[in-house]
Amino acid sequence: MAAARNWFQVPKSEEGKQNADLARIINLQATSRETNQIQLRWRNLVFFRHLTGRPDCFNYYFGMAKRPSTLFSYYGSTDFQPPVDNQIAAAGDVYVNKLGRQRTFLSVLPERGNFEMRLQSKGLEQWMDAALDELTFWDQYPLVIHDAIENGTGWLKFEAGLKSKILITRPHSDCVLFGNPDEDKQNEVIERVWISRSALEGQYKDNPEALAAIAKAPQAWPAFWFGTGSLDCSDVIPLLDCWYVDPNGGPGRHVRALANYIFVDEVYDGPTLPYEKFAFNELSSGVFGQGLVETAMSLQDEYDDVLAAISENNHRCAWPKWMVEANSGVNERALGDTSGAVVKYQRDKPTLETHEANSPQLYAWSTTLREDIRKRCHISEVSNQGDIPRGLQSGAALDKYQQIDDVQYAEKGTRLESFVIKCGYQLIRLAADLKPDFTLKGRNTQLVKWDPAWVKEKRPVGLAAFGASRLPQTPAGRQQTLDGLLANGAISRTTWLRYSQIPDIDGLMDIQNAPQESVDRQLDDLLKGDYIPPTPFADLDYALKQVEARYCYEENWGTPEHILDLYLLYRSALKDLIADRDTPPQTPGLQAPPAGVTPAQGFGDLTSGNPAVAPSPPNIGATLPAINPGIRPS
Repeated sequence: MAAARNWFQVPKSEEGKQNADLARIINLQATSRETNQIQLRWRNLVFFRHLTGRPDCFNYYFGMAKRPSTLFSYYGSTDFQPPVDNQIAAAGDVYVNKLGRQRTFLSVLPERGNFEMRLQSKGLEQWMDAALDELTFWDQYPLVIHDAIENGTGWLKFEAGLKSKILITRPHSDCVLFGNPDEDKQNEVIERVWISRSALEGQYKDNPEALAAIAKAPQAWPAFWFGTGSLDCSDVIPLLDCWYVDPNGGPGRHVRALANYIFVDEVYDGPTLPYEKFAFNELSSGVFGQGLVETAMSLQDEYDDVLAAISENNHRCAWPKWMVEANSGVNERALGDTSGAVVKYQRDKPTLETHEANSPQLYAWSTTLREDIRKRCHISEVSNQGDIPRGLQSGAALDKYQQIDDVQYAEKGTRLESFVIKCGYQLIRLAADLKPDFTLKGRNTQLVKWDPAWVKEKRPVGLAAFGASRLPQTPAGRQQTLDGLLANGAISRTTWLRYSQIPDIDGLMDIQNAPQESVDRQLDDLLKGDYIPPTPFADLDYALKQVEARYCYEENWGTPEHILDLYLLYRSALKDLIADRDTPPQTPGLQAPPAGVTPAQGFGDLTSGNPAVAPSPPNIGATLPAINPGIRPS
């Protein structure tokens, strides 16, 4: 009866005491789930073979239960031959390059009209950008896509590691054991982790009771291991990591156990399980998806059979053969001798014939199968080769072609963005308790500290994902961008020569956009309540339009009046700078003639003491300084 109970329903033991009943039930349920998924394990191994061409994979070596003899005799007798022309692997490379080539940036969407939340959102965006990079999320991102291509589903797990650090790991689908995988919504899972005794002992070296349990833990058994000799499993044990979320809103549970010991038994308060998945193809039901290998494997098998027949026929029939009459008395050694050999015969002369090994229909059938695999995988010939069609030279044409080529990946790209958003929520959930700080990389590194005010109930109002802007990555593409900027008059020839040496498109854009970015940064600082007057080196016309638009925008959002006053003050100072810029400069020392004095009066009345004004020379006018009135002509 106890074995039929769910592990998360077993009462927690008293503090400091081991719960042997809980450890036993977890081990029994994990073993039962693994046994029930034995066919799924075999299918995933077959998918691995078709994608990689390798016969074995570490994830399938071991099992928690001793395998029956029928399993070894049935699966072990399977003859595996790697694909000769692996079209599935070629299509998989295209998907990994297309889907994993650029990062997805997360943006925080605050409540409309909530001024304080808008300020917090900007800091949270920087923190997540630094966290995803420092926690190696982007290193594991393409591997998740590869897992989904291979067996249908890629997983990432988010948990608290040692020293209150966030830990991101990539579980294999074979190790994620659900009670009922056919359900869409899962609230409980047991993850089976194959680990060596020595590695686990290193984690609990200061716990004598745990060390004793690790030494006595039952070892793994060979599962899908068909290599020569026996597989040594004595140092491999299954570590079981169990998670439960109460669908009724009650407290969840997290347990980490061996078959005979409980390491962790704690409350889990996350709204969902700490696992996020990306499925290559979503199915109508169930937690696992369908991979690229499964969709095209039958076509690949038929294609391999046709190629094998063509190859065998070529070896058997395509070699030239000597036709020799049985009683002709020909010296057969001379037929295979060196060039120019003398062949003696008595009656019929031997003839050398070359036969057609395969019919044209067989070659046409192989071509059809290859094209069918690409169509099933939604991969074009151009995408498979990675070439750009001939005739596309301009940047606009290349960009348009790229947009058309990306259409077939749009649906998966959208689900990948949703996957990244869910991963962002997992990070925020952990950070609300751990409060970690991360370093934002760039030209100037910046430490972004966690602010508890960023989140409300461990979850922001909303996250949105945006793909990175696509700039040319090859030197030729970057040079073409520079040429286009020069042709449009956006940069000077001196600037073009300066940046063509690298070519450094990113550096050029930083310099070209610096006057505008300076304005945007100052307007953002105004939103924080920090007044910074406009600088005369910024793009003043751009700044005037931006501050007026920003004032209207902030007013619509209900920004406080004292912040709006800062924008008005900034605009007033900006208008003064524009007026000074548009006023023509005056030459120092120029003085206008006194009122009532004209050049016709000459030097005036020399006896009256009135100041004399020198007449203006022709074509010079006011460009000459006035004569000192204290000097009289001799």
